[in-house]
Amino acid sequence: VISAPHAGEIAPHPDKGSQSVRDANRLLNARRIAHGVLAANDDEALQELVHDDTCLDVCVSSNYLLNASPATHPLPKLCQRGVACSINSDDALLFGSTLLSEFEMCRKELKMSDEVLAICARSSFRYSCSPKAVVEKALVDIEAWLEDGVADK
Repeated sequence: VISAPHAGEIAPHPDKGSQSVRDANRLLNARRIAHGVLAANDDEALQELVHDDTCLDVCVSSNYLLNASPATHPLPKLCQRGVACSINSDDALLFGSTLLSEFEMCRKELKMSDEVLAICARSSFRYSCSPKAVVEKALVDIEAWLEDGVADK
């Protein structure tokens, strides 16, 4: 069992969004944090996430719909800063999103390259509780997707 709390999508108090991510990381010893985007403008929080090797499970469409992120979504910045991130759909019944639509949004709206999308896809498996064989096959398949040029078609 891993610690994977929700934090940093909606601030518990004004200007405390990044603190909720830091608390989840430190106090709950999180391996993954659902959302976490409010940590994007807190350099110390980002450094802690990288140092502690904590993955943020980012749901771009729900962040927009809940006004949890600015007009420019922080996912590309989080990736650039070396924070492990996975791309996820959030509550399909409420938001109508799918995993594919989230990846498409990241490519089209956030202008994320296939290489960065692949980094996020790898993180989704590396930080999962999936059996080792499943993780290894997925990582090979992600590399094949990039190498075969499927990503650019």
